[in-house]
Amino acid sequence: MEFKKFTLLFAFLFGASMAQAQELESYKSVSIGLDLGVNKSYTDITQYPLWPTLSDKADLQPSIGLHIRKSFSSVFGLQLNVGYDRLQGVLRPGGGDDKSKERIRQARIDKYFKGIPVYFQTPVMHFGIDAHVNISNIDVHYRANGHRKLLFYTLMGADMAFYNPQIKQLFGDADYTPVFSNNGGAKINQDNSYTILLRGGLGVKYNLNSKIDIGWEVVGNYATTDLLDGIDVKSNANDVFATSRFTLNFKLPSKTAGAEANLIDWMNPGQEIWADINGINQRLDSLSSVVSTAAATADADGDGIYDAVDKQPYTPFGAKVDAEGKGIDSDGDGVFDGIDKEENTPAGKLVNFQGIEIKAMSSDGGTGKSTIDPNAGKSINMDAYFPSLFFETGSARIRSMDIDKLVRVATALQQNSGLKVTVVGNADVRGGTEFNENLAKRRADAVRDYLVNNLGVDGGRIMVESKGESAPLSPNMNNVNRRVDIMGK
Repeated sequence: MEFKKFTLLFAFLFGASMAQAQELESYKSVSIGLDLGVNKSYTDITQYPLWPTLSDKADLQPSIGLHIRKSFSSVFGLQLNVGYDRLQGVLRPGGGDDKSKERIRQARIDKYFKGIPVYFQTPVMHFGIDAHVNISNIDVHYRANGHRKLLFYTLMGADMAFYNPQIKQLFGDADYTPVFSNNGGAKINQDNSYTILLRGGLGVKYNLNSKIDIGWEVVGNYATTDLLDGIDVKSNANDVFATSRFTLNFKLPSKTAGAEANLIDWMNPGQEIWADINGINQRLDSLSSVVSTAAATADADGDGIYDAVDKQPYTPFGAKVDAEGKGIDSDGDGVFDGIDKEENTPAGKLVNFQGIEIKAMSSDGGTGKSTIDPNAGKSINMDAYFPSLFFETGSARIRSMDIDKLVRVATALQQNSGLKVTVVGNADVRGGTEFNENLAKRRADAVRDYLVNNLGVDGGRIMVESKGESAPLSPNMNNVNRRVDIMGK
C-alpha cells in the first residue's frame, strides 16, 4: 500500500511540474530597458577614496545604458548590456582635515606629476552579460495572493570595455593637456585600450503595472587593469568604479502571453508552490479516504469478516469461521468445518484435504481395518493432509495461533509410527530469489525445530525442503504464499 501511495504521489508531482512549465508560458519572459545613473571611480588619481568630490572636476560622472533580459523562471534570468560610462577623478593637495592623507596626496603629486595637481577623464564603452537572481523569489514560504510589488535581486557578470584615459593639468588653460612620460616608476598610458570588467551588484525594483517596472541598483565594476585613470603607480590594486543607477523596464508580450500578462519575475512562486502542495494534500486525503475505506471493507478470504478484524484472513473459501474470523474445526483434524466431509473424525486419525479419514493397509494387503495398527507393517497413502502455517513478511517466527496445528502434526506422528513428513518452506515474490530461498528454508527449519524440541517428535521422521518463491498459491495474495506446507508420506 505504501508503494502505491508513493507511486501516486510521484505521478502527481511529475504532472504538477509539467503543469508549472505550462503555467510559465502564460507569463512574459523578455524585457528591455534603459539605465541612467552616476559613477564614482576608485583609482590612483582621486581626492577622496570613500566619498565623491563635489567640485573642481568632480568624480561623480554620468552612466547610461540599454539592456535586454530573458527570464527563465521567477528566480533566474540573463541580461545583455551595452553602456557608456564617464570616469573622472582629481588629485590635488588639501581638501580635508586628515593631515596624513593630505601628505600622501602631496607626495604622489610630487613623485609622479612634478608637483602639478592633475585630474583624469576616461570615457568607457562596454557590453556584456549578467546573470540575475531574484532573491525575494527564493523564499517559497511567501504565500500572499497575487503578484509581488517589490523585488530584491542580485547580479553578477562580465563586460568587454574599451576606454581612452586622459590626464590633464588641474589649473590653467582648459585646452592645455600636458603628457607626462614614465616617471617615478609609474606606468602611464593615454591610448585607446580595452579591459574586462567583472561586475556584481544588488538591486530592487517595483512592479508598476503589467507593462513597466522601475528600479534602482548599485553595481561594482572591477577592471582587470590599473590604467583606467591613465596611470599605474604599482599599488597592486586594479581600478574600480561603482555605478548607482535608475532602471526602467518594458515587458514585451510573447506568443503565449498577451499584453496584460506580467513578467515571470513577478510571479509569486510561494503562492504557486503552496497551491500545488494544497492540491497534493487534498488528493492524498482523498486517496487516504479511499484506501481506508477499502482496507476497512476488504475481505480477502471471503468469510464475511473484514480483514481489519479477521484473526485468520486466509481461511480456505467455504470454511466456517467464528466472529473473529478464525476457522472452526469441530473434530480437530486440521480441516475446517464447511469443507470437512467428515466433521466427526476420531482424534489422531489421518485425513486428506477434504477431512476424510485415510485408511491404513496392513502388511498382508488386507483393507478391512478402519484404524491404524501402530505395530503392523503398513504404508500410508500419499494424500495425508496437514494444515499450512503462515508467516509475517520477512519473518521465520512461528505465530502463537499456529501452535495447535503443530500439535496435530505431532499427535499424528506419535500415533502412526510408520509416518514421516516433509516440511516445505515457501516465500512470496518480494525480495531476491536467493533471499527468498534462504527465508523459506529458515521457516521450514523453524517448524522442524519446534516439532523436535517442543513436541518430542523424532527428527529423523522430518525432512526439510525449500521452494523459495517458486510455488505460490496465489499470484496476488502474498500472505498465503508466506507459508510452510507439511506433507505426510
